[in-house]
Amino acid sequence: MIIRHLKTEDYNQYSNLIDSNITFEKYSSFLNSVLGDNHLIIVGEEKESLVATGTLLVEEKLTYGSARMGHIENILVDPSYRKKGYGRKIVEHLVQIAQDKNCYKVSLSCTLELESFYDKIGLKKHEISMRALFLDRKLK
Repeated sequence: MIIRHLKTEDYNQYSNLIDSNITFEKYSSFLNSVLGDNHLIIVGEEKESLVATGTLLVEEKLTYGSARMGHIENILVDPSYRKKGYGRKIVEHLVQIAQDKNCYKVSLSCTLELESFYDKIGLKKHEISMRALFLDRKLK
């Protein structure tokens, strides 16, 4: 599997992989205005098909001596490629990028069903995660 950054020409395959109906205009705008050094989306490519993806957000902090913290999000693997190591490779690649960017830690949230998967990669359960979910917010 080739791991690389998401590109504009990945629109069709990427929107299918993440099961999104995002327009090309929004997709292109996001890539051009949001992605950068501290917000990365990588994809795994196998035989010219996108089969996996993941996101890393690097947060600049004032605590811990102005440290950086990585947040891994949106780990997705095409159903026909699951349980073959693709998700593991994406996560390991994102963790390495976080280390290269001098993050003092990296975190992610997952379902209980995926806890053992992430544990095998080296991410350990730590405390709990809380959220406020705005279901009434209209998604566009």
